[in-house]
Amino acid sequence: MDSNSLRIIQFNQNALALPEKMQAAANSLVGNNRFLVTLPAIDAPKKVLLQAAQAAQNGNITSVNSLLNNLGELYKEYASHLFTEKSSFVLASYEISQFIRKAVATFTSRANNINESSLQTISESLTAKLFYLYLREKAVSAEIIHTPDLLVFEQGNLNELLFASRLQQLISKSRAKIFIVLGGSGSTNQQPVTTDQGLVSLLCGKHLHTHEVHIWEDINGRVNRNASQNIRNITVAQLTYENAGGQFGLNDSMLGLAKNANIAIQYVSNHGSRNNSVTRITGNPLTGVMESLRFGENQKKANPWLQN
Repeated sequence: MDSNSLRIIQFNQNALALPEKMQAAANSLVGNNRFLVTLPAIDAPKKVLLQAAQAAQNGNITSVNSLLNNLGELYKEYASHLFTEKSSFVLASYEISQFIRKAVATFTSRANNINESSLQTISESLTAKLFYLYLREKAVSAEIIHTPDLLVFEQGNLNELLFASRLQQLISKSRAKIFIVLGGSGSTNQQPVTTDQGLVSLLCGKHLHTHEVHIWEDINGRVNRNASQNIRNITVAQLTYENAGGQFGLNDSMLGLAKNANIAIQYVSNHGSRNNSVTRITGNPLTGVMESLRFGENQKKANPWLQN
C-alpha cells in the first residue's frame, strides 16, 4: 500500500487521559484515510509501575503485587468507560490481566534490570492495546508497531537507515488502515531506552514522505508542569521553525529535522471543540495574531490518569 497517502497524528497525553478522550481521538480516524498515530505513556500508570519496580528492588513482593493489582483495576475501570460492547470489555479485561500477570513475573524475577525506559515501554504497550481494541470494536483495521524494533540506537546514535527500511517494509506489507506506534520507546543493545514522542512522529513523517505532522493536545496552550502557579502562554497562528523552539514540546533538533525534511507541523489544541486552536509551524514568515492565555490549578480536572 502507498505510504504517501498516510496522515500522521501525534496524540499527546492530555488527548488520551480520559476514556472519552481516547474515544474521540479514535473516532476522528474513522473514514477513508489511512493514519499513522503515535501514542504516549500515560503518566499515572507509569508512576505506579515505577513504585512497583522500586518495591521489587527492595524485595517487597507484597507491595509489588498490591500496586500492580490496583493498577489493573484502574485500567479495567478505564476500559469499562471506553468500550460500548461487552465482548470488547471482556477482551480488554483479559489483556489487562495478562499484562499485570507478566508485569508481576518480570518485576519479581528481574527486579534489578527494570529501569524507567522499560516501564515506559510497558505502559505505552497497554495504552496502544486499548486503542487498538477500541478501533477493532469500530470495525477499523489497525496494527501496532513496536517502536523498539525500529528505533535502534548504536553508541548513542540512531540508526536512521534501519528505522526507515523497517518502517517502510512494515507499512508496505500491511493492509491495515491505522498504524499505532509507541511514541517514546527505542532500544540500544536490545535494551529499552526512552526517546521523545515528537522525534518518533517526525521521523515517521520524514521516511514515509509526508508533508505534514499533526500534534493533538487537549488543552489550549502548554500548561506548565507547576500548575499551582498562574503562567502566561502564547498561542500563535503561524510560526517558523526558527522561532518555535521550546514550544509544544519540540526542541531545536526536532524542528531542524522537520525543516530539513520540509514537514509542516500543525499543533491542535482542544480538538473537536468550538475553542479549537491551531498553530502551524513551517518555513513561511510569521503571520497571524498572538493570543495571551493564562492557566493555573483551576483549569486542571481531577484525573487519576493525568498526574504531575
